[in-house]
Amino acid sequence: MLLLAYAVECRLKAALLKKGGSPVSPEGILQKQFKHHNLRRFAVEAGVGLSETDLQVLDGLTAFLEWRGRYPIPTKWERLRDLTRLDLGSVGQFTENAFALSARI
Repeated sequence: MLLLAYAVECRLKAALLKKGGSPVSPEGILQKQFKHHNLRRFAVEAGVGLSETDLQVLDGLTAFLEWRGRYPIPTKWERLRDLTRLDLGSVGQFTENAFALSARI
């Protein structure tokens, strides 16, 4: 899931870049809008038309980017609280939905 989430993040960033602009400032610093891993936010900013269910799958993949794929707990307790509220279904369901969504993106 971590690698899938990275792939989706790259695709959404590419869609955002396609709209115009640069990820790096003239001073060579990464622009603020690219300094996060919130896939829902990237999809909305890029104008990728997704359903609320798809956006919830992106929220689940964001969890893998932020902590589930690398760390045992989130670095901010608020994120754990927010992420425990997600209703992603079973592991099999989520995996199936995540791969289907990534193919559409």
